Amino acid sequence: MTTLCMQVRCAAFLLTLLLSGRGLAATQSCDRAIEPTLNSLGYRPRGNRCEGFYKSKVATGSLDLVGILVGRLDFELDAREVIEITSPVVADRTIAIQAQAFPVKTYYRMDAELSRAGRLQWPVDDVLLKKQLSHERISILGWYRTAGSQIFVPLRAWGRLRPPVGDTRVRVYFRPTVDLRNVQYRFVAVDRRSNWEPLLGGRSGRPIVVALPSDLSGLVDVIVSGEVRRAEDVWLEQKVRLDLGNERP
Repeated sequence: MTTLCMQVRCAAFLLTLLLSGRGLAATQSCDRAIEPTLNSLGYRPRGNRCEGFYKSKVATGSLDLVGILVGRLDFELDAREVIEITSPVVADRTIAIQAQAFPVKTYYRMDAELSRAGRLQWPVDDVLLKKQLSHERISILGWYRTAGSQIFVPLRAWGRLRPPVGDTRVRVYFRPTVDLRNVQYRFVAVDRRSNWEPLLGGRSGRPIVVALPSDLSGLVDVIVSGEVRRAEDVWLEQKVRLDLGNERP
């Protein structure tokens, strides 16, 4: 075998390894528990993220955390649009990112990772534009893990065609999969706690929004509960722990 032939084979082998490594890196952020739909918009690796639609599973009524944002999500459904995502409160950790839809029967997910002090660029043309998933129909959350616990962090997300305004309020978005009534929330921080406060909303597949006080910082537990409308004395509750940093953005 000539030296040139060996070099060509070696280069081909290294290229194969490189491509395999890229494929492995791309699939590491995908949720293996999800069964993608069998079409071009199915959940799969798409560059710097995994995104698409998946097959539904039978589930009981739940109250799900869907988004935690600084300000509000806003973007255009335009082929030129790219959503920018940052973690302004917690910048010294790698953050897992997830986007979901509010409507109960819209089985959509986006999963990605945000490196320390990084910025994720998310084109809407691949999936969101094709299915007309506007900023009113989805939300985004982020988290990190420490000592076995999942700690959620607020993200800032905006479209390049719609620059962000100066809104620094942290809002937490929940989605009930059944109709609720008497929806309420409270928070517990290191130095204070709130009483139960009533919340608007409770319709299945519609967001329940908790706007946190602007002076909260550090680790904060947010608890939301609501009574199932078509059941007697059945309540759903969701508790999440947020890292709001030492100083608010």
